[in-house]
Amino acid sequence: MSAIDSSRLPRGQMEWAALIAALAATDDRAERHYLELKSELDLNQESGRAKVAKFILGAANRPPDLAARAFEGHAVMILGVGHGEASGIAPFEAHELAKTVRKFASAEAPGWDYQRIPVDANRDVIAIVVDRPVPGKMWTCYKDGPEGLTDGGIYIRADGETRPVKGDEMRALIARRNSAPSAKFDVTVGGSAFWCASGGILENYIDATTRRLRRAYRAQTTDPSVAAAAALQLTAAAAVGFERVAEDRSPGEYWQEIEDWAEETRASWPRMLDNITAVRGQSFVRVENLSQVFVEDVEVTLHLEGEVKALKPVSPDDFNVSEQLPEPPRRWGPSTQIPRWRRGLTGGSGLSLRKALNLARGMDVTFKEGSTTLTLRIDAVRPEATYETHGGEFVLAVENPGMGEIRGTWRLTARGHHGVYEGELSVPVRGLDVEAALRRQLLPTAAESDG
Repeated sequence: MSAIDSSRLPRGQMEWAALIAALAATDDRAERHYLELKSELDLNQESGRAKVAKFILGAANRPPDLAARAFEGHAVMILGVGHGEASGIAPFEAHELAKTVRKFASAEAPGWDYQRIPVDANRDVIAIVVDRPVPGKMWTCYKDGPEGLTDGGIYIRADGETRPVKGDEMRALIARRNSAPSAKFDVTVGGSAFWCASGGILENYIDATTRRLRRAYRAQTTDPSVAAAAALQLTAAAAVGFERVAEDRSPGEYWQEIEDWAEETRASWPRMLDNITAVRGQSFVRVENLSQVFVEDVEVTLHLEGEVKALKPVSPDDFNVSEQLPEPPRRWGPSTQIPRWRRGLTGGSGLSLRKALNLARGMDVTFKEGSTTLTLRIDAVRPEATYETHGGEFVLAVENPGMGEIRGTWRLTARGHHGVYEGELSVPVRGLDVEAALRRQLLPTAAESDG
């Protein structure tokens, strides 16, 4: 028999080819709890695929300390090697193999994959690789089928065979399950929390718009040429079907409208900055399973302290500054209006950001005075795996630029785990400089009459 290196799992095609060559030079005595050889197996037939499913279930039920002695805890089923040669097997549909494994081992089947080692143009050696056994996990068959598979059956891979467990093996499986180590997690918030740096744009915008509106009043009431030009424009507008409307506000009402608009604009400014943050920022939750325990039906609750809000991210295409702030009062003087019969022909605006912020969220978010709570639900997290929410789930926003970070806590529960996993986290706070962008969008229009 040729020496077979089982100290670690092969990596890459060259190492797999070397293992196949060594196995082809040996015989069935090479089969152990971590290795099975099949010279011929038709994976286009359910009976052949059922053999693979049975091997996966049996390998996953091995004692973890025994499994760790070879192939770094993995088990390997080699198809197309035997009788002194590596002849390979016929092509097959990978999705049909996966479907059969799910049928007998459920959608939460033990982790497995396969390697394809070419033999010639028509045949390949296939290596089925089963993940390390999960401490405390016992895998059962979910359906009756060929190869002795029975609904509820429990199988184990022993030296040279995959068979139903015996009494002592069953007791050992139950004991390992009852003494299974607890899972270990780390929960973090990726990205940052954001605040918008808008400089003095708010007051500049209010001042420039107020000056423009006041100049319009003075020009209409003190400059005859301006009043005459306005009247001429109204006459021309009436000629093409627009309605002429005379100024019907008193000077006092006009000044009050300007003051009311300025007050409403100041009140709307923080909300607009939140909306800009929702366009330009990005935050996400990362859940890391640091253990060898498979967890399912997971619920994670994050509680963030301080004046922090969670916003729904929005595409820039859905954002329009003019929709975020109140419209300035109409300039003093006569005006034109679209006739009622033509108003239905005007196009409406697109989706406003305020509406977009109310779209369904991918997670539950609860706002309380001085804090925010986010609840995330995950179907499952595999051992030593990481789950991340999509970047489009939420954005964290703060109004206080002095906040260097946000402190918080997390709690995680999972089905079958009767305890609560807890920890602390922090989120850095970063500024978004939007002063230049707001200046381009707001001040040019407001300052037109300054020239």
